[in-house]
Amino acid sequence: MRSRLVPLTLLGMLALAVAAPSAWAQYPPPGGGTTVSDTTVVPGESLSLTSPGWEPGSTADIDFLSTPVDVGQASANSQGVISTSVDIPEDAAPGEHFIRLTGTGEDGDPRQVRTRVVVVAAGSAAAGAGASEVAFTGANIATWMVIGVALLTLGTFALVISRRRVASVTRP
Repeated sequence: MRSRLVPLTLLGMLALAVAAPSAWAQYPPPGGGTTVSDTTVVPGESLSLTSPGWEPGSTADIDFLSTPVDVGQASANSQGVISTSVDIPEDAAPGEHFIRLTGTGEDGDPRQVRTRVVVVAAGSAAAGAGASEVAFTGANIATWMVIGVALLTLGTFALVISRRRVASVTRP
């Protein structure tokens, strides 16, 4: 029985280590799957927008929010995907804003999605930096997970070895 315990313990730890990253993912993804080419923009910049889940051939209105500004319309292709270019208004104030699409979803019901963009001043260091320059505000626990799994494995082996030694010494 004990000989089966060690592989099962190791298998369980491996399963936890593999499954943990998917538990941290945000479901469903924000924006209904809508993506933009750059999340940090300057006023007057043009960015690419892609959004699945629309009724094929339907048209969606595109607005730039905080104060709604109509920035155009786009049509969904035969697969229900909207791909278009959006111009950030010249008078957009620095800060967090949203690009909102309003139209007909693939199920025929009204649909509205939005995705976040950050407007920065034209000469700032963050201008054109994109999502790769966003501050890291979480915790990097991957290293600690590996260390924890290694320590648990070493502890399991030490326990097994010590019990085998005790069993071999106490046997007549």
